[in-house]
Amino acid sequence: MSAAGILANAYIDLNILLAVALVVWLAINRALTALGVPAPPSFRLKLLRLGVLAALLAPLALSLLAQTALWPAAGLLSSVSLTDYVIAQYLQGRLGLGPSEVEALVTLRQRLGSSLGAADAWPGAVVVLALGLGFVALGGRFLRRVLALRRVLAQCHRWRRSGRLHLLLSDSVAVPFATRSFGRKYIVLPAAMLCDRRDLAFSIAHEGRHLRNGDVEWEILFEGLTPLLFWNPAFLIWKAQARRLRELACDRDVLAHRPAALKDYCEFLLRVGGRGVRAARPALPAAALAPVGRSVLGRRTGLTLRQRVVALLDPCEPRQRRSLSLCCGCLLAASVLLSAVWVRQPATVSTERLHLATIVILERMTENRPERGYNLVMGY
Repeated sequence: MSAAGILANAYIDLNILLAVALVVWLAINRALTALGVPAPPSFRLKLLRLGVLAALLAPLALSLLAQTALWPAAGLLSSVSLTDYVIAQYLQGRLGLGPSEVEALVTLRQRLGSSLGAADAWPGAVVVLALGLGFVALGGRFLRRVLALRRVLAQCHRWRRSGRLHLLLSDSVAVPFATRSFGRKYIVLPAAMLCDRRDLAFSIAHEGRHLRNGDVEWEILFEGLTPLLFWNPAFLIWKAQARRLRELACDRDVLAHRPAALKDYCEFLLRVGGRGVRAARPALPAAALAPVGRSVLGRRTGLTLRQRVVALLDPCEPRQRRSLSLCCGCLLAASVLLSAVWVRQPATVSTERLHLATIVILERMTENRPERGYNLVMGY
C-alpha cells in the first residue's frame, strides 16, 4: 500500500474511533445518571479527555502491538474483523441483503481509503480538495488567532511574576484569560480590574485553576485538530463538551476553597462575563473566562452565564470514587482499542470473504446468462 493510502486509512480510522469513543462516553454518563451515581464535571471532563486520547493513540498503539511478540499470542483478538462479522451474519441468513449489497457494504471502508489515497480519480480528488480547502481556511484562522494573541501579550504591562507564571495587565481585553508559551504561563487581566479587589482575586483564582488543570493545553490541542477534523460531528461535540465541562469544573474548584463566597462569585461571573458578551473582540485560543466566539453551526460556544450560575446553585456533589473512575476509564479505553482492532483492514483474506466472493460471482453469472427458450418468428 502506498504512503497516501496508509495516511488515508489512518485518517478514516481516527474519525471512526472518535465517533465510537463519543458513543461510549455518552453511554457511561447516561448509565451513571440512571443508576443515581453522582458524576461531577471534573470526573466527566477527565473521562472525556481519556476518550479523545484513546481515539488518537489507539491506531498507533495497535501498530506498535502488531510489531511485538504479544500480537501472535492474541490470535483470537488479531483475527477479529468487523467485515468478517458482517459477512458471517449474512452467510447465516441474518441479513436481508443481496450478495452484491453485502459486498458493497463490507468494501465501503476500503473504497473510501482508496478514493482518498488515489486523488487522481475524480471522487477522491473532490474529497481531497474539500478537505484541503477546509484545512487551509481553518488553519489560517488558527494562525491569525495565535498572531493576535502574541500582539495582545506584547502590548500588556508586566505586573507580577511567580516562577513561570506571569500576571499581565492589558488595556485592550474585556475579560481575563489564561494562555501559555513553551516555557511560560500567563494570566492576562483587564487593567480596569485593579479597582475591584474581589474581581481581581476571583479572576486570578479562576484562570490559575485553568492552568493547573491543563485546560489551556487541551484547548490548543482541540484548536490544532480543528483544521483536520472540522467536518466530523463527533469531534465538534467533543470540543463543545470539553469547553462546557472545563468551565463547570473550574467554577466548582474555585468555590471548593471558598465555599462562603458563592454569592460574590456568581455576581462576579455575571459582571465580568457580561463585559465579554458586550465586547466585539473575538475569542482568543485560550481558556478564557467567558468565551463568546461562535461555532461552525452558528451557536455560541461554551456555556451561557445563566447556565454556569444555575449549576453553581445546585448542591455540591461528592467527589467521585477512585475505583469507579478507574472502572469507567478502563471500559472506555478498552472499547476504543477493541474498536480499533475491529475496524482495521484484515491483512489476509478470510474464509468468510472467500465465501462471499464466490456467491457474488455466481450471482453475476446467473444475471448475465441468457434465458433458455425458443425464438419464434411468425410470418404473414
